[in-house]
Amino acid sequence: MNIKFIILMKKILVLLLASMAVCSIFGQTTNKYIIIDQFGYLPEAEKVAVIVDPQIGFNAEDSYVPGNNFELINVNTGLSVFKATPTLWNNGRIDNQAGDKGWWFNFSSIRDTGTYYVLDRQKNAKSFNFRIANNVYLDALNAACKMFYYNRCNSAKQEPFADKRWTDKADNLGSNQDSQCHDINDRENPAKIKDLSGGWWDAGDMNKYVTFLYDVLNPLLSAFDYNPAVFKDNVNIPESGNGIPDIVDEMVVELNWMIKMQEPDGGVHIKMGEIVPTQKIPPSSSTNARFYGPVCSSSTIVLSGIFAHAALVLEPFPMYHPLRDELRRRSELAWKWYVANPKCDTCDNQTIRAGDADLPLEKQDKAALVAAFYLFKLTRNQVYHNYFKMNVLKHDMYSQDNSDLYATTFHTALLEYVHLPKVDSVLASQIMIAQKSNADNIKTLYGWNDTLSLYRAYTTDASYHWGSLMPIASTGIINELVLSFDVDYSRNKAFSKKALGIINFFHGVNPLNLMYLSNMYEKGGDNCVNQIYHTWFANGSQWDDCRTSAGPPPGYLTGGPSKQYNIKTVSPPYGQPAMKSYKDWNVGWPENSWEITEPSIYCQALYIRLLAPYVRIE
Repeated sequence: MNIKFIILMKKILVLLLASMAVCSIFGQTTNKYIIIDQFGYLPEAEKVAVIVDPQIGFNAEDSYVPGNNFELINVNTGLSVFKATPTLWNNGRIDNQAGDKGWWFNFSSIRDTGTYYVLDRQKNAKSFNFRIANNVYLDALNAACKMFYYNRCNSAKQEPFADKRWTDKADNLGSNQDSQCHDINDRENPAKIKDLSGGWWDAGDMNKYVTFLYDVLNPLLSAFDYNPAVFKDNVNIPESGNGIPDIVDEMVVELNWMIKMQEPDGGVHIKMGEIVPTQKIPPSSSTNARFYGPVCSSSTIVLSGIFAHAALVLEPFPMYHPLRDELRRRSELAWKWYVANPKCDTCDNQTIRAGDADLPLEKQDKAALVAAFYLFKLTRNQVYHNYFKMNVLKHDMYSQDNSDLYATTFHTALLEYVHLPKVDSVLASQIMIAQKSNADNIKTLYGWNDTLSLYRAYTTDASYHWGSLMPIASTGIINELVLSFDVDYSRNKAFSKKALGIINFFHGVNPLNLMYLSNMYEKGGDNCVNQIYHTWFANGSQWDDCRTSAGPPPGYLTGGPSKQYNIKTVSPPYGQPAMKSYKDWNVGWPENSWEITEPSIYCQALYIRLLAPYVRIE
């Protein structure tokens, strides 16, 4: 038989089979209870669709019992590439944090790059489409980083750097505002007026804090330091194209504002903002006077550690060497001030109406250890090394409980110390033993357990408070840390599964089937956050809701579900299982949506820190 004829017939057969496959799936409906990471999965990662039958909570009356024949369908060919029967999770028990029972459909064996969906063949129901690819999380990382540009204070957001849907003039630069900021305790003294312009808004409000940056800049610096190749110079901010990764340029914006908050003697003002905050839409319309708070031990030691850490990260960039040297000088100056002055955790009297920016004395002590470590790493001065060695054992390095979730910056410094040349080998060994002990003993936090979470993202019940996505992200970060530093090589696979499970949770593998990043529809999201509580993108504004207006820009991470929400007339979030204690809305008082949907630069930074090690570029 003619070989060309044989080849032609094979091609026709392949096309016919593909056509039959497409016809067989015609009319499928997307089912919100077939849940996947809406971006997708790394080729070598475990890939599990969660099939859900709600039992408790606002959707308890819904029911979905899957068929026995599930398939993975390649979108481009229409062909089924994998078939299996879903596995009942935990013998049919209800996940108490979620109020659901369900099944897992594991298709981890499929590693081929492509776009897919999960199909319940019997019910003719499908999941959202998703990708398997090495760069599957790159768009998420870039959008999350771009959030800091949109949250810049005193900076115009204009094309081409801002999308035309989200533009505004510079805010808070009028009389008695950020460039003419008054001392809250000496308001009429013209000699105390300071130019404190620059930096980022802290959250959905326009206040700026130094102490809160402890868990913002340190995680961002570590995210870049541990995987610099994925942070590019093309996120489209004003500094793009200067040959330096945009995340570094963005951090410099905040570092330059922090410099303005430091006095010549080294002490650092704790925060700045308004006495009676009022929401102005857009932010450039605000005329409220702005004030700065007192110099405090907490803000001073936080700045010291951040500046030393940042000076190390700026080393590869000659353009920023003058800034690197200035940060080193100011870090040491702040250290001297902190050591010489009394410590106080009641410095912020909250006359400036915003969050209490004080740090407990114990956290100041740990911030001092972080500062001592980075100063030693930067300068090799034994003064800082001796302080670290003499004081680190005065504290429980690892808590033997879940409070480790709130100490990722401290634990990062501890593990980096172990791997630093010419350190105290006995202390390094003690740190590793303590970390391994925690990883061995706190099984709910470290490693993997199939029975803890239907949604494969267990963290403690206590995590579901205001800003829950911070401890949830920290759960993943802690597991990635012990993986990166080889604390227990035999369990590295379990640590990686836990970290990736948390990432999947952020991207939709949760009881709401919700991507916790705003407006990612153009970047791979299918069911995203549509509303956030934010001064700019407020209820009733032209940026209110992605479904009816421009909505907020892509990439804002919300605060997350909270069992602390106690307004009984708004359910959900009230009265729901922990993971369902969420609502996609942005109404202010008396509904207080800020407890659930307000973004913050600290939630944002921890998400980036969690995601960065798993981002790759094709």
